[in-house]
Amino acid sequence: LDKSSNTIIENNIISEALNNVLVRNVSDVQIKNNYIHNASKNNIQVQDINNILIFNNTVCFNGRSGIETSNMINSLISWNEVYSNEFNGISIYNESFNNNVSYNHVYENTNGIYLNAHSLGDLFLYNTLEYNRMNPDSELGGFETGNGFLFGEEFETSRKQLPDISYNALMHNENFQAKNNPSK
Repeated sequence: LDKSSNTIIENNIISEALNNVLVRNVSDVQIKNNYIHNASKNNIQVQDINNILIFNNTVCFNGRSGIETSNMINSLISWNEVYSNEFNGISIYNESFNNNVSYNHVYENTNGIYLNAHSLGDLFLYNTLEYNRMNPDSELGGFETGNGFLFGEEFETSRKQLPDISYNALMHNENFQAKNNPSK
C-alpha cells in the first residue's frame, strides 16, 4: 500500500516475498488477524504512517524484523505473536510519536523490541519479551543482541513526554532484559 487510506488487510496468509507487507505514506490502515511468515527481509514494514492498527497477527520466520516501523504516529501494535525472526521482533526507527505497543508476545528473535527513534509519548505496556538470542553476526554487533528491550544509538526523547515502559515481562533473554546503547 502506498498513498492509500482507509484500508484493511485481514484474515490472510502472506508469505515468501522480499517484504511480505509494505505500507507507506498512508493513514487509517488496519493489518489484523493475519499469518505473515518467511519474508526475505521484513514481514511487516511500515513507513510514514499515521493511525495504523497492527493487531492479532502471527509474524514469524523471516530474514530481518518481524515488524519494522519508520516515522509512525498515533498507531497501535497490539496482541501480535512475533517470533523466530533473524533480526528484531519489533524495530522502531526515526520518529515515533504517541504510539501504543502493548500485549505483544515477542520471542526467539535477535532482540525483542528495538527502539532506535526519537520517541515522544509512546506507550510500551504488557508485552512479554523472552528467549531473545545473541547473534555475533548481527549488523548491530553481537553484544547489542539477545536483549528483551534494546535502546539504539538514535534513541532520543523529551523529559516532558518520556515513553512509558511499564508492566512488561522481560525474562530468559540471552544477554540483558533491557539495555541501552553504550554511546548514550
